Amino acid sequence: MMRKIVILCLFVLLINGVYALSIDIKDIYAPGENILGEISGNVLEPITKGQIEIKRANVLMPLDGDIKSLGGREFFWAMAPKLENNYTLYINNITTNVAGEVKKVDLIKNFSVVGNLTDYSISPGFIFTTENFSLKVFLYEDFKREIDVSFPYVRNVTLNPGENELSFQTDELMGENFITIKIGKYSLPAYIIGKKTDSINGGYLEFRPIKIQRTILLSDRPVYVVEIVNMGNSTISDLRIYHDDSFYITPENILNVEPNQSVSINVSLRNMTNESLNKNIYAVAYNINVSLPITINVTSNATMTGINKTNQKTNYYCAELNGIICSASETCSATSVVSLDGTCCTGKCQIQQASSSSAWIGYLLGLLVLVGFGYLVFRYKKKAPGGKEMFDRKVAEAQKKMP
Repeated sequence: MMRKIVILCLFVLLINGVYALSIDIKDIYAPGENILGEISGNVLEPITKGQIEIKRANVLMPLDGDIKSLGGREFFWAMAPKLENNYTLYINNITTNVAGEVKKVDLIKNFSVVGNLTDYSISPGFIFTTENFSLKVFLYEDFKREIDVSFPYVRNVTLNPGENELSFQTDELMGENFITIKIGKYSLPAYIIGKKTDSINGGYLEFRPIKIQRTILLSDRPVYVVEIVNMGNSTISDLRIYHDDSFYITPENILNVEPNQSVSINVSLRNMTNESLNKNIYAVAYNINVSLPITINVTSNATMTGINKTNQKTNYYCAELNGIICSASETCSATSVVSLDGTCCTGKCQIQQASSSSAWIGYLLGLLVLVGFGYLVFRYKKKAPGGKEMFDRKVAEAQKKMP
């Protein structure tokens, strides 16, 4: 009986171990040193910076750091406090599985800050980008120091006392790249979406609309339906949608998009605040990526929000569709679409011109009228008694009355 109980306890421990969360930060750091760690376990929802706390006893410390999902893995970084002491890292309300059930749990990790001020630190402690980027390296020493850097090629960099900015080029990267960048004593996780494309593949994506630019009420929670169109001549497989913690997006993974076909995603804001939002979301496949700029201004003044037609078939203004509104005397050179502010031309507005194919009909009718009038005059002169004299008299009288 005792043996069965022991086996059962071990089984429960194993099951819980599968779903347990942990973070691989060190136990001891120098003052000001970078704390870099990865969360292991089944994280079901993105973790935001607001869920992180560092405390000394019960005193909340300022947080210089962040947390982000890079390629499906959760990474955390922060700057260690500069005062020697014992500290506790709290990552609160993580959605995970515990014994087969979805629950909110807190991840707690103790660490100590001991010794002299670190020689240098880096900000930020991880990279997520689609562009060239830069890092700030702060050297706390009074003399120059040389460190090695591994990206985009191996080289040595000289640091000056104080703040230094290191720039990095991503022009030669294609598709998704998860790499570790070595900068001196630190190893930074980096998720870089390269813009270089493979023209042989023939894939090309386009967001519709090309941008979202709105002013909304704080009480609103709009959902934007966005299309991703395959403009190329080959199937795009394993398409992924990348974004930060500002949005809820469904779905985030799309298996295939056929040529000249489109897929729809739903985009909504995760948290409504009084602050304006200016972010991008990215659709990324192996050899291509495209971004959708989203600018949201939040207001409490309803008159500032413009047109509000949530029940219309379209949710976008003409400018968001990269179009223009033509005047009544103009025609659109391409297909017009319905927008919130009117019929939207996605091509060029052109001044209407009379059709040359129908102009000859007007000329023919005019000629027939003249011929008919001449014939009547001829008959009148010929048949009527005194027709010519009477006709000439009538014409003279009519001319006198003309202005």
